[in-house]
Amino acid sequence: HKDGSFITINILLNDNFEGGGSIFCDGITEHNSIGSGLVHCGLLEHGGKEITKGVRYILVCFSNIIKN
Repeated sequence: HKDGSFITINILLNDNFEGGGSIFCDGITEHNSIGSGLVHCGLLEHGGKEITKGVRYILVCFSNIIKN
């Protein structure tokens, strides 16, 4: 999917799960460590990989740039 924002920030809140990660249209998968943030253009196609055990909690922030 694509987000409705220019910038997306994805912060991992826990680490007691298996699987997961963010996959991008070029096939690259990124895995955050707990407390770290992944910043990317929200207009870039991406998705979340399947969680195979446990529950993953993330905080997702969206931001746009407004020119006056």
